[in-house]
Amino acid sequence: MGQNVTRALTIDQPSDIHWGTLNFIWVGKMTNKIRLLAAGLMVCAMCSTSALEFTVNTTADTTDLTLGNGVCADINGDCSLRAAIMEANQNLTADTIYLPRNAVYFLSLTDVVTDTQAFGDLDISSDLTISIENPGIPAASVTEIPIISANGIDRVFEVTDANSVTFFAVSIINGDATAGTNISQLGGGIKVADTVNQFNLLNSIMWFNRAEQGAGIHSRASNSLISLSDISFNTLVQGTSNADGLAIYNAGGSMQIQFSSLHNNTLDASVISCSKNTIRHNNTSQEMRLFNTSVLENGILADGTMQTCVNGIYSQNGSLTLINATINNNAGAGLGFFDFNGNLETLFVRNSIIANQGVSDCTTINSGVINFGDGNGGHNITSDFSCHLPSGANNMENTDPLLNAPKSAFGNSLVLLHQEPLPWSPAVDQGSPLPVNVGNPNACQQLDQRLVTRPIDGDFDASAVCDIGAVEYNLDLIFLDDFE
Repeated sequence: MGQNVTRALTIDQPSDIHWGTLNFIWVGKMTNKIRLLAAGLMVCAMCSTSALEFTVNTTADTTDLTLGNGVCADINGDCSLRAAIMEANQNLTADTIYLPRNAVYFLSLTDVVTDTQAFGDLDISSDLTISIENPGIPAASVTEIPIISANGIDRVFEVTDANSVTFFAVSIINGDATAGTNISQLGGGIKVADTVNQFNLLNSIMWFNRAEQGAGIHSRASNSLISLSDISFNTLVQGTSNADGLAIYNAGGSMQIQFSSLHNNTLDASVISCSKNTIRHNNTSQEMRLFNTSVLENGILADGTMQTCVNGIYSQNGSLTLINATINNNAGAGLGFFDFNGNLETLFVRNSIIANQGVSDCTTINSGVINFGDGNGGHNITSDFSCHLPSGANNMENTDPLLNAPKSAFGNSLVLLHQEPLPWSPAVDQGSPLPVNVGNPNACQQLDQRLVTRPIDGDFDASAVCDIGAVEYNLDLIFLDDFE
């Protein structure tokens, strides 16, 4: 029997799984066919009576006719996405733009000389939420999520001068930061400036974007939250030797990535320098946190060619926390960490899988405070000895985690890929025995990547202990598919 469960999740500890408070509706059976949508997003709690709400009613890329009058209308009287953003930029309150389901928006207005909000990428300069229409109603399929495509003419969005910007249940595709009038080729899907306090990407898809840094996202925001999102099939191009971040380049403040998947991001043939990373956390002196997230098969081309320069995650001069993460089968190394400035930045890893990389599970982990486990446990699995896991912390080195092939939380799509442990996997019931909660960083997270509740008694010994990695064995892999 399907059930609706409303969960309020609050963050006040480094191990917690949300910043702020978000209500989620969980709709589905105890399978991995889960549809998730935030209920109301709670954005209107902060809205003043003068806040604007626009529902886009045309897929044409047109400009607003009269800026600042509070009305979204182009020359034909229609409300386009660009016109709605232009009008919202004139308003000082937190505004909301709703996109009808199944809609596809192609950017088409170009100008090779000027870079203004009327041309090229969509420029956001005021507090704004861009959301699927009726966000409290679960999507029947991934195809309902509205698509915003830059069509290769520019990046898709540039965010500046806003306190808070949220994207909810949208697909952001085919951005190219090397096109148009861009001098800095940053952020193929979204570029977020250091003038932004809070950037949120929720329940969204970011595919097929290109840039020199952060092919999916380049963020300098003070705080960034990426939740229930898929950042995949993006391409890093070579502009300078600083090219990095096939999916994400975080060069600002703290960033939290949860319940998400980053897979099949690759390098363009123009990239000649090596050691590129799917996620680059760079010179922030702030913390990046990954909870219940999978970083899979990056640097592997469609024909099976391994781009062995492509690693999973690399943090330089910023702390990194991994709890119930799965970093598996990337073409290069899985994890790198370097405290170049000697600020005692911390690498903290618990209940995570780092395995089966093309080169080595870890690389350049030789500075800062390294904590793969202590007297409170580590409960990590690596498939070689390169991470130098400490003994006596319930870690397993040189061990195959025995994971199922990647599959989606949405049937046969490639959205939110994850790898569930096989029934005989050493990850099953071998996570931390501490009660799952949001207060103890040594404990497992309460929900896995698919929002399945931990722990499940996967080895049938009448003692339920959480599994290691992003996904809990859900007792249905005898079918190697969803159990309806």
